Amino acid sequence: MKSEMRTARDTLVINNGAIQLNYLNLISVFLKRAINIEKKTLNSMKQELSLLEDCQLHIHRRNGKITFGCVQIGDTRETGITKDIDRVHELARCAYLRDCIKASELQIKRMERVRDSADSAFLESQLMTKLGKYADADLDICRIIFTQEQNEWLDEPYSPNPFHQENLKYATRGGLPMRSKSEARIGNRLEDMGLPYRYDDLVRIISDGRGPQPYKDNYFADFKVPNLLGGITIHEHFGAFQIDNYADNSLRKLNDYHDYTVVELSGRPLSSDEFTWSFENEVTLQDDLDKILLKMIMPGFFY
Repeated sequence: MKSEMRTARDTLVINNGAIQLNYLNLISVFLKRAINIEKKTLNSMKQELSLLEDCQLHIHRRNGKITFGCVQIGDTRETGITKDIDRVHELARCAYLRDCIKASELQIKRMERVRDSADSAFLESQLMTKLGKYADADLDICRIIFTQEQNEWLDEPYSPNPFHQENLKYATRGGLPMRSKSEARIGNRLEDMGLPYRYDDLVRIISDGRGPQPYKDNYFADFKVPNLLGGITIHEHFGAFQIDNYADNSLRKLNDYHDYTVVELSGRPLSSDEFTWSFENEVTLQDDLDKILLKMIMPGFFY
């Protein structure tokens, strides 16, 4: 059964101006999340350091020989520990953690200054106002935010996966049929944010002919979304592990994406960061869905 041709631009089912507000808001969330992640890492390092010995490692090199000593913090007397190699490594770990903690604290201060900067807020407000004016003038916001090549991709007709169309039992609010409720939730969130996408589109895998062929030559990606790197992100949602061989097939699919060249835009193979994925327990809450969208539009910058 032949599937009906469509374009990614067909998924822009809401106000043209919505993308300028929601897209920028989503990007601004990235900095806040990055700060929270850095703080979690900092707290983890501090907790570990609090459990380790409060000593400073000294390394001595004399006549081609290396010896180790330790000094209690606040003391000047040194104790030789060259033969206790486990303790040497533990104290080296302590020194490493202290340096990492200082670097992390400095990084958090820098990011918080950017987050709280009046200049940053002013520039973001100016940008949103300008994009709003473009939208009010009936200009295509996608043609402003995305590159010319990405926009050509948005307008390029594609034929969705023609196999098992009887499984397209769900639909987004924009009317795009999908194979699962979870995929429809992701599609709805993309549409709410005004982000264009392709669903169930063929993945172009290129083999160099020197090694084994891809497991399949007719993979269809769950979602393809233009990203801020000027490329396209391929996103796979895994939610049917109860089906026989589903896990094995999913792993082979991801391996093939990484082992072979995948091309969406002319002369620009996808980078490893531009393959993202999600699981069933990650699509329940809007906050979780926004994390997925962040990975799509900022591949490699959000974890």
